[in-house]
Amino acid sequence: MPPAPLGTVRRQPSLLFVEADAALEERLRSLLTQHGLLVLTSHSGKDTMELLKHERPELILVDTALADMTGPQLVERIRTFDAHTPIVLLGNSHHGASSITAGDVQAVLPRDGSDEALVKQIDRWLNPPHNVRHEHWPGTILVVDDEPRLRTILQEFLQLHGFTVQTAASGEEALERMERTAPTVVLLDVRLLGMDGLSTLKKIKAMPSHPTVIMMTGMEEEDLMTQALAAGANDYIVKPFDLAYLESSLVSRILLGKAP
Repeated sequence: MPPAPLGTVRRQPSLLFVEADAALEERLRSLLTQHGLLVLTSHSGKDTMELLKHERPELILVDTALADMTGPQLVERIRTFDAHTPIVLLGNSHHGASSITAGDVQAVLPRDGSDEALVKQIDRWLNPPHNVRHEHWPGTILVVDDEPRLRTILQEFLQLHGFTVQTAASGEEALERMERTAPTVVLLDVRLLGMDGLSTLKKIKAMPSHPTVIMMTGMEEEDLMTQALAAGANDYIVKPFDLAYLESSLVSRILLGKAP
C-alpha cells in the first residue's frame, strides 16, 4: 500500500536535504519523494550555499556531520540571510546540535530515528496553519529574472502578501510590458540573458514613469552593484535573500512614498 502523501499544499513542496552519507541520502530521498516532495540534495556546506543562490526550498533538512563544516555552522550561515525557512537538524548532540541557538532550527531528530517521525516533522513545518493576510498594497511589482523557478517563487510569495505582481523573463520583455503598464517597483536581476540587467536599468530610468528599481544580485557581484547604483538603481538585494526582508522593504517604500 503506497504511503499517504504529505498535507495539501498549493504546489509540489520542495525540500533541500544536506547529507554527506550517500546511503542515507538515497534512502531518505526515496522516502520523501514517495511522499510527494521535490527533493533537492547537497553534500557539503559550500555546495549548499551555492545552491541557495538559485533555489528557495520550503524546508531544509541538515545532517549535523558534514565534510567541510558542522550542521550548526551551516545553520548559522543560512540564518544570516534567511531567518524564516524551517530547518530540521538530523544528528546527535555530540555532533554539535546542542550548540544551536533556540529558534535557529525547528527540530533536531536522531539520524537513526523512525521514518514516521521524520515525515511527521516535515509535514508539520511544510503545512503550518495559514494566516490570512488582509493587506492589499497599491501599485504593481514587476519581477524580471530569466530563472523560471525564482520568478514563480517571488510571484507566489508577493501575491500571498498582498502585492499585484507581473513577471518578465528578459530585459526586452520587461521594457515591452512597461510600455503598456507602468509598475511601481521593478525587481531586476543583474544577470540576464540577452540584454543584461545594467542595460535594462538604464533604459528603465530613461522612461517617463521612473519606477523604483531594486537590483537582485549574487554575493560576488559588488562591482556590478556599484555600477547599478551609479546608473540609478534605488537599492539592491543579494541572493540568496530573505523573503521577509524583501516584503518589508517593498512595503516601506510604498508606505513612505519612496515608490511613485
